[in-house]
Amino acid sequence: MSANAAPRRMILGTLLNGAGHHEGGWRLPDSRAEEIYAVSLYRDLARLAEDAKLHFLFAADSPSQDLRQLRKKAHRNLEPLTLLTALSLSTERIGLIGTFTTSYYEPYNLARQLNSLDIISGGRTGWNVVTSHSGAENFTDRPHLEHGLRYRRAEEYVRLTKALWDGWDRDALAVDRAHGVWVDTEKVRAADFHGEFLHSQGPLNLPPSPQRWPVLVQAGASDDGKVLAAAHAELVYTAGSGLEGAYAYAEDVRDRAEARGRGRDAVKILPGIAPVVAETDAQAQRILDELDDFIDNRTALPMLEKLFGGIDLSTIGLDERIPAELLPQTSQAWVESRYRLLRGLAVDEGYTVRQLIRVAQRGGGHWSPVGSVERVADQMEEWFRAGAADGFNFLPLYNPGGLHAITTLLVPELVRRGLFRDEYEGSTLRENLGFAPLEH
Repeated sequence: MSANAAPRRMILGTLLNGAGHHEGGWRLPDSRAEEIYAVSLYRDLARLAEDAKLHFLFAADSPSQDLRQLRKKAHRNLEPLTLLTALSLSTERIGLIGTFTTSYYEPYNLARQLNSLDIISGGRTGWNVVTSHSGAENFTDRPHLEHGLRYRRAEEYVRLTKALWDGWDRDALAVDRAHGVWVDTEKVRAADFHGEFLHSQGPLNLPPSPQRWPVLVQAGASDDGKVLAAAHAELVYTAGSGLEGAYAYAEDVRDRAEARGRGRDAVKILPGIAPVVAETDAQAQRILDELDDFIDNRTALPMLEKLFGGIDLSTIGLDERIPAELLPQTSQAWVESRYRLLRGLAVDEGYTVRQLIRVAQRGGGHWSPVGSVERVADQMEEWFRAGAADGFNFLPLYNPGGLHAITTLLVPELVRRGLFRDEYEGSTLRENLGFAPLEH
């Protein structure tokens, strides 16, 4: 790094996961569980995150609901577009990233909705592009495509939405009262898009948003997912429990982006992290023990079975290992990143079913360091300096206390070490991430 170059700093965001990512988070007396479907809780979480100068709020989503999980866990929160639009009015600088599936949203509608949110928020929108592993049962006319076809369609979907967002020149909106011209239509172009799966004439019926299009995020760990990320993603949200595996994944995505002519730094890798942090190691461990005491193994087992692609674990004891022959190398039936992570723990590390349930409940298999501020900051710094991460997406295991500890204890320590900024640099999400503005 040259003497005048800006120091490399972490990109940090947080998942808006209601009462927390642990099954027992909502059962804590101060969880505010009664507000999980009210904007008041999320407004306060957003305030904590923005006061700490985090880059973004991340709203996950799915088009389906597993009733077995619903009995024990507040598994789905408010719909992302509605929630993020509400939060855009009570925040000023923090980014607003929502998960929207290419399988069950119409491209033209989603392009309009995200364009509108980017305008309303002043350019703070991001789109987490997913294909969804299920959900067809909730839609009347859409079969669920197999894995490879879903990703081929998703790549086409992203190109179409970009074409729609790119249809207006920046100065097309004239508002010329003297000549009675609202829009200079010579500066508006139809998309005229005809692909293998999707067709849209366009143009979009909205002027360009401040960012031209949202920051694009992707979360796939399969080869198809990494191909999509290399072609279009600016942020990649991933799961990994170990430094070595996280580094290998990050380098793979960077290599693929470079092969596409985008450059290795064009894609920023953000592993999920579900830390339990306190002033001392003992305090952090007590918090985790309290959460784990809430786990009901009988109801947690179906979630583990689902994470393993739907295999039957009912005949295997809680303190027994899962035979390796039950677990194929890859799974197209569920989220590939979670499957690979848990399979490695089961086969390579010899985790028992009980231990795997604990891992699954602590952030769904994401890295979950436990300890003092200094201990957790040390581990995050190690990943960051090793190139395994360009930053992290926090998944608090319990709320609001978990996010409060992250933003008032852990983040200030990262700032003190020079690993994170202490102020927003720009007004749009793209600027605050250090990305160059998109040309119009």
